[in-house]
Amino acid sequence: MIPVVSVNPLAALIAVIINTIPVFISFDIYTPAVFLALAVANTILVSHIRVKEFLKLFMPLTTLPVSLFFLNLFFSASIESSALYHLFGFTIQSRILLRAFIIFLRSFTLIYISVSYLTAVNAIELVNSLMQQIHLSPRIGYSIYTAWNIIPFIGREITRIKNVHLIRSGGKRNRIKETIPLIVTILINSIRHAERASVSMYIRGLEDSGSKKRTFLHNSKWRPTDTIYAVSYFFIAFGLFFIIIKKGLFRFSLG
Repeated sequence: MIPVVSVNPLAALIAVIINTIPVFISFDIYTPAVFLALAVANTILVSHIRVKEFLKLFMPLTTLPVSLFFLNLFFSASIESSALYHLFGFTIQSRILLRAFIIFLRSFTLIYISVSYLTAVNAIELVNSLMQQIHLSPRIGYSIYTAWNIIPFIGREITRIKNVHLIRSGGKRNRIKETIPLIVTILINSIRHAERASVSMYIRGLEDSGSKKRTFLHNSKWRPTDTIYAVSYFFIAFGLFFIIIKKGLFRFSLG
């Protein structure tokens, strides 16, 4: 069984939004650092992330904040501040270094919050919760179901087509010649799959915009613990943000 977050996926999503907003609007070191620590604590105490999948997504994405750090460090416009040292012909100034680290920390924190949620919550269960708790239109919800299920279908098709090419070529691979036929075949099969899914959704009455009430095989219940979790997370995050502002540590711009 795939482990999922122990609270309702919608409650977990609310916590993610609460955690993301202060980081997104801040341009200081302290806010992303504090809310990164809060996100890590939430992961340890509440969420049950799939570690291998988390690392598989998170590690490649860390190249983005690292790249942003060096881009801002070496190619930012010169500003009036003390020069710390010279590196590869570039003058590293104190304020530029601080700005580069702030951008790195903000992007790193946002990536961690996003990836930890994606690897803790089953996407299908999240859509199921949205349809049941906030009455997301079944047309939208089941469309997301269909699109999500196409992803493994495409993966299987790629494997099958590659095996067919290997058989035809006697085990010899020519990636250049295989690329265009591979793309065309996947595109055609994806269109056919989408057509079949569209017919299936039509038969189930999902084209009827007035069809709001539907039954669900798996009920997504909102429990009192979900309310306690969401409210507690809000007050903890609000309290931390208030302290940061009160101490004068919050910055709204890089200037």
